[in-house]
Amino acid sequence: MTKSVDSTAPVLTSVRQRTGVIELNRPKALNSLNPEMIDIIAKAVKNWEDDDSIDQIVLYTTNPKAFCAGGDVRFARDNILSGDAQLVDDFFAAEYTLNGKLATYKKPLVSIIDGVVMGGGLGISLHGSHRVVTENAFASMPEMAIGYFTDVGVAHAAQRMVGTRGQASPALAKYWAITGYRMYAADMLWSGLATHAVQDAETILDAIVENGADTALKQHSYVPDGEAPLA
Repeated sequence: MTKSVDSTAPVLTSVRQRTGVIELNRPKALNSLNPEMIDIIAKAVKNWEDDDSIDQIVLYTTNPKAFCAGGDVRFARDNILSGDAQLVDDFFAAEYTLNGKLATYKKPLVSIIDGVVMGGGLGISLHGSHRVVTENAFASMPEMAIGYFTDVGVAHAAQRMVGTRGQASPALAKYWAITGYRMYAADMLWSGLATHAVQDAETILDAIVENGADTALKQHSYVPDGEAPLA
């Protein structure tokens, strides 16, 4: 296994067997994405895409409270107030470019979502092939609360997701954008935001590394009891 040299870096990258693992590691900020994090993730996925020794990529969190709480709004606000709008524009350009790259990635891209995922956290997970949520996961797009819009490709994806309800719904995308509704596992599966639900993040990570995403998820995923509240 090869790991990032600096264990204090905000994103840790490693190779476990034939799996490239990207671990979000900025717990005090709930893994909010800053330019350094975007750069590390972008470089890792680029390097691994054509590497024949890597079969799949997993995005993970070192903090069970949060997969990723979104883009670093404080970074953006502070730089706008200090007059450095170009730095903020460059940050969003890099973030949105990464979202697009993940949406067209050649290899299985598995996000294991434990804890909160909002905004930019959905941007780095929703567009992948496998979106795996735990019982502790919850998601929302709360940009409307700060006068922003539903970005990172979520408005596009939300209109087209089918989920267990069996049909796409532009109304769902509008509802998320207007309300910032908080979804848990049942809602995420029903809407299509998630593809699988599991009991434990670490267990499924180990299983995916050992057996591959499809086999591991077939063995470890489940469907929550009861109807999704969004239904």
